[in-house]
Amino acid sequence: MLSSHLNAIEGVLLAQSKVAKNAGHPNLRGGPREWFIKEFLESHLPSSLMIGQGEVIDVNSPPIPKEGKYRPQIDTVIYRKDLPIISYSRADFAFLIEGVMAVIEIKTNLTKNGVKNFCQSTKKIKSLHCSDTLMGFYKGYFSVDKVASYLVSYDGPNKMEAPANWLNEICDELDINRWQTIDMIVVLGKGVLCKMDSLPPDWRPLRSQELGHNWLLINESENNLYALFSHMLMRVGNTAVPPNISEYFHKNQTENWNSL
Repeated sequence: MLSSHLNAIEGVLLAQSKVAKNAGHPNLRGGPREWFIKEFLESHLPSSLMIGQGEVIDVNSPPIPKEGKYRPQIDTVIYRKDLPIISYSRADFAFLIEGVMAVIEIKTNLTKNGVKNFCQSTKKIKSLHCSDTLMGFYKGYFSVDKVASYLVSYDGPNKMEAPANWLNEICDELDINRWQTIDMIVVLGKGVLCKMDSLPPDWRPLRSQELGHNWLLINESENNLYALFSHMLMRVGNTAVPPNISEYFHKNQTENWNSL
């Protein structure tokens, strides 16, 4: 039932993209981000999560960073509603890393340069300091990155081997390790590329692990949105675990305060 439903949604998204291509000016072609949020994210994510855009910060993030040290602007952020946010405008926010469940980049067409840019953003976000969960709470049955990173595209290479090769080249070029890179790339109507380490150990093909492979991929015309949704459920389903944001208060340097 779920896969059939999401296959229908995937078809709707692709149809919207195809209709928009008929427009005579690029500005009239609509926004893939808006379609994806309205048709999929808003309708299927738990009510405990919000969808926004902006930047991700940690306890050490400085105000007004110098040129070259700018924080990446994230297209789509999945964030816990029970944590505070910093509002820059009605549509742009700063999100505490402890409350960020996933970051998503949405593309009209998947290119190597687009993958490279999102790899750079993902590395910066996954390199932020994120406090562990509060003492005594169970964190999960396998170790994963604290923030999931997804790249979704409406079009791209016909075979997912292409972005897999791009990622290997980009990771070598930018010195990105496996924990700092994208978790999943989805090309609607074409296939999925998934980072091996983002899956529970029992789900990883033994032969692939023995060969030292980093990626799992499949080329198919449907079930791609379902793969993304099921992966997101696994990664964002731990919102019941209280985050530890006590380090933000510790920045007050209370050891220098006076006591009575």
